[in-house]
Amino acid sequence: MQKIWQKTVFSLALSASFLMSSCGANGSKSRDNTPPVRTSSSGRTTPNYADNTPHMKLNVISYNTFLLPADSVALATTEQRLYFLPDALARTGADILILQEVWTDKARETLKTGMAARGYQSYQIDTKSVVPPFFLGNGLMIFAKNTIKPAGKPEFQAWKETAGFDKYAVKGMLRVPFEINGIGRVEVYDAHTSFLPWDGSSHDYNYKEKDKLLSQIAQLTEWARQSNANVKLLGADLNTSPFVWDRAMGGFDTSKANGFYDRVRQVFDDPFAHVRPECPFTCNTWDNDNNNLLANGLFGSQGSGGLYDPEPNAKYDYVMFSGGNTKVIRTGTALHENYNLTYNGKQLGAPLSDHYAIFTEFAIPLQSPL
Repeated sequence: MQKIWQKTVFSLALSASFLMSSCGANGSKSRDNTPPVRTSSSGRTTPNYADNTPHMKLNVISYNTFLLPADSVALATTEQRLYFLPDALARTGADILILQEVWTDKARETLKTGMAARGYQSYQIDTKSVVPPFFLGNGLMIFAKNTIKPAGKPEFQAWKETAGFDKYAVKGMLRVPFEINGIGRVEVYDAHTSFLPWDGSSHDYNYKEKDKLLSQIAQLTEWARQSNANVKLLGADLNTSPFVWDRAMGGFDTSKANGFYDRVRQVFDDPFAHVRPECPFTCNTWDNDNNNLLANGLFGSQGSGGLYDPEPNAKYDYVMFSGGNTKVIRTGTALHENYNLTYNGKQLGAPLSDHYAIFTEFAIPLQSPL
């Protein structure tokens, strides 16, 4: 779930020149969320890491884990999914894993123990909401391989303004500093913003609380701007597509950057703008067509418990970066594998979350010899 009880969904495919500029807020019929990539004069993709500069590779994943029993499918499968999750995360080989929606104490402790056995250190700050019945925390956890050493304590900022049902948690952003040999200080940010509710009757988003979402994005970008870290990495469920929704068109207008996404890109760059993403279906991380856990749940098109007109498929989740002359080697979606989950006495083949993950492999130039 990208918000606590509801979500929004979108698509992705800007022109490279447009991605570098700034635009308004709403659009396109494209079902995929894939911005273009830089090409050579021959038209072939040009990975911009291809140079002779000594560099270190760093693999990063951002993943909304949907570890909240908020609908019948989630309630029936949370324990099963949590059992499989440590192995699934470790098999990605990621150096840094940035997670959202690890809401409960049990989920946090299970992941902390399971990932420690697989060579990862966990970083989080416990917070509790004051609203029963869940007393949820912030849902944010960062895991780094044991070879990556922290350079200080984790920091957390709750959003100054919240929207809708987010009052039932303490959503915000987590930051962890690391010192990586040869690179220097690398700060990792984990964020989970509020959302714009989908209005099924008008087939459009409800923008009444857009200023609160803009306030959260401004808080995130200002926090990052204040830092002098050599490299900054962001993993986030931003609850917004890169593009503007066009109700008349019935889709996203891929010629117009969504204003929320565009403001984040004033500080963090999007790997999808640099290389062609690798996605087995589309590059949507919220995908009602391919994700059975989503389709059979509260927000899906197949489940009997669905309360909402399914929102558009879209890319909500991001790995982004800033500084250090960082280059992008590969990027795309991850954690698509289906598992045999038991639901209503039957087997449901579904992934471990209602989101797919985003992965990015970076090449970061060395600042000093190893």
